[in-house]
Amino acid sequence: MQNELAPIEDVRMVAVMPGAVELLAAVSEHLSLTIPVLSDPDWTLHRRYGMKRGTRREIFLSIATWKAYARLFRSWNVRRPSEDVFQLGGTVIVDGNGQIVWLHRGASPADYADPAQLVSAIESLRGARP
Repeated sequence: MQNELAPIEDVRMVAVMPGAVELLAAVSEHLSLTIPVLSDPDWTLHRRYGMKRGTRREIFLSIATWKAYARLFRSWNVRRPSEDVFQLGGTVIVDGNGQIVWLHRGASPADYADPAQLVSAIESLRGARP
């Protein structure tokens, strides 16, 4: 996502994740993120944007989820999570006035917004400016 949005001027991107600041710093370094990563340890912001908790079935019986976990296990020294593993994430575009103008709520832990859709949404919002 970071690479897809980098060429678009005037777009500020931040990642909001659960977990301690130290853990997020390690995640940010591992993923080579150049964007700010903010900590939301109790999922307050996620819930405010209507992100839901997944069911046991959505979390543990999803092939896409297990593929994502397999990638993590191969590349990291993974420990038992201290966060709510059932909370699902999403992607939100907020305009300069603080209004939500585009929202993707994940249906599973491996469900992320398509970067092309994000770029398209940003471009269409720009076209709608007076």
